[in-house]
Formats: sequence, structure tokens, C-alpha cells
Amino acid sequence: MKAYAYWAQFEPGDRRGNVVVTFPDVPEVVTQGRGEADARAMAGEALGLVLLTYLKQGMPLPKPRARRRGLIDIAVAPEVAAKLAVLEARQF
Repeated sequence: MKAYAYWAQFEPGDRRGNVVVTFPDVPEVVTQGRGEADARAMAGEALGLVLLTYLKQGMPLPKPRARRRGLIDIAVAPEVAAKLAVLEARQF
């Protein structure tokens, strides 16, 4: 099954301990968490929601670009990947 993974940028948030996550290839995804582990979990969830929205609106998913220095690979949860695969197969 396709992984549905994109590169994310992790940066310190305004409050101590917060980590803000953005995705250069999916600019609609912006989230944060308390610490890196929480930020990773929130990033995967937010990425999945936005990708599902793309497909439900009839838009193609963005193409992930090659890895860039300092970015972290984030994949959606397996159950979200399954939903994305079904929606993507129906759309195209």
C-alpha cells in the first residue's frame, strides 16, 4: 500500500516546549505539539485530514518533492492511508 508520506519542518513554537510543524508540499497543514513526539503525532493526524479533504473536493494530492536538509518524513496512519487509497482510486 502507498505510504502517503511528506516531508515536514519542525520549528520551536512561541511557548516553551511547543513544536510547530509545517509541510512545504502541503501548505494547508500547520499544527503543533508539546515536544517532538506530540508534534509528530499531531502532524500525522493533520496531514491525513488535509489529504482526505483534497480528495473529497476532487483535487489531486500534491506530489512529494525530494528530501531537503532538516526535514522529517511524516506518514499518515495506516487506516487513513487505506481511506486515501480508496478515494484516490475512485477519483482517477
